[in-house]
Amino acid sequence: MLERLTETGWPSQTWSAPGYDGQPIAHPYSLSRLAALLEDELRPETGPVVLVGHSMGGMLALTCAAQWSHPPAAMILLCTVPAFQLRGAAREEFLTRRLAGIDTPTGMRGAAERLIPTLVAESATPETIAQAVAVMAAISPETYRQAVTALTDFDLRPHLARMKMPILCLSGVEDRVSTPAHMAALAAALPNAAHRTHDRAGHLLPQEQPAWVAAQIHDFLTTRCIPATKI
Repeated sequence: MLERLTETGWPSQTWSAPGYDGQPIAHPYSLSRLAALLEDELRPETGPVVLVGHSMGGMLALTCAAQWSHPPAAMILLCTVPAFQLRGAAREEFLTRRLAGIDTPTGMRGAAERLIPTLVAESATPETIAQAVAVMAAISPETYRQAVTALTDFDLRPHLARMKMPILCLSGVEDRVSTPAHMAALAAALPNAAHRTHDRAGHLLPQEQPAWVAAQIHDFLTTRCIPATKI
């Protein structure tokens, strides 16, 4: 999707967060800590920044909007939620289920092969599934454990009304994690948000429909006249 977005004329880059792409993991590990590290990394930049976040990346984008000294100029949130906080037995059940097998010989690849097919639409191609499995399999067990655990403390609902920048919420009709109804509710809670859906995508919308996502982002930024210097 990054290549398609760049082709539309918007300078774009991904962020290698701590624990990913060979970067050392952050301690303590939390979405608030990651947001602070990203702000420090972007501080030398001049001009507005637009954040694009998918799933946990969307939660990170919302955290950035809540705590940065200079909030992003706009955000695109894909297949995400404003809260995932769990307590007690519900938290333990979720962590047990999501972390099962990551320290076994099959490790992260085995976990990815079990999880990824449950996240995509029925129309997802084998190539899309294989690419998503490869991405998840490359994550270290330690990073995955810390990231999944961090989700259980996430709740930004009290901050949504203060996020007045233009925001685009994108969802897949077949997403059973952050459903279109969840995304519509998120958009409704934000002062300046729009919500659009794709009827042949699941939770992995950017991988399943990269051209559509790039076109939606381009249209959003163009019509909102966001002079972004970094996406």
